[in-house]
Amino acid sequence: MIYEYLSGELVEVDPAHAVIDVGGIGYRVAIPVSLLGKMPLRGAHIKLFVSFVIRENAQALYGFLTSRERNLFELLINLSGVGPKTALNILGHVDEEGLQEAVRSENVIMLTKIPGIGIFNRRPSPLPFTLIHASTGVVSSIAAAHTLTCILSLTIMLNHLLRHFFMLSIQIRKFLLRFWRKLIVKTLSIYSMWLICH
Repeated sequence: MIYEYLSGELVEVDPAHAVIDVGGIGYRVAIPVSLLGKMPLRGAHIKLFVSFVIRENAQALYGFLTSRERNLFELLINLSGVGPKTALNILGHVDEEGLQEAVRSENVIMLTKIPGIGIFNRRPSPLPFTLIHASTGVVSSIAAAHTLTCILSLTIMLNHLLRHFFMLSIQIRKFLLRFWRKLIVKTLSIYSMWLICH
């Protein structure tokens, strides 16, 4: 980890980003949407614990008010199929305690309501949930991390399948509509010819 935290003057803030002036250098930091209401006024001093994420086409800083939130973010982005945007969405709509409770109680429906995760109505087969580490608030066991990976991967996959299904159903409806139109026209044509002959 290159940066532990940034401490300086809050220059700008919006629901997705904050700009912090540290020694005359402005750092643009991505933040969860839930952080907006907790930010001080512009010009005030602020300290954000940050995670520096390097991807193929981008480098970005992600900021949080506590190191526990930052650590949870880093755990999430290390799960298969979960990128920084999805992890930030999760932490922006579910607080630490809410996420702990969702894993503890196997509340899959609550997790699938998070933007970017997807929505489905039928609950998958039971998964072996484990407890959250009480002292840090971070999913501590490999089994828990694997469970969360399964949930997020499954819901994202189902979301994509639903989209493809709806697109397919639209194509089927269009095909049937064209088919019935042609059938009706053909039937009327045959009936007209029969009337003329008789």
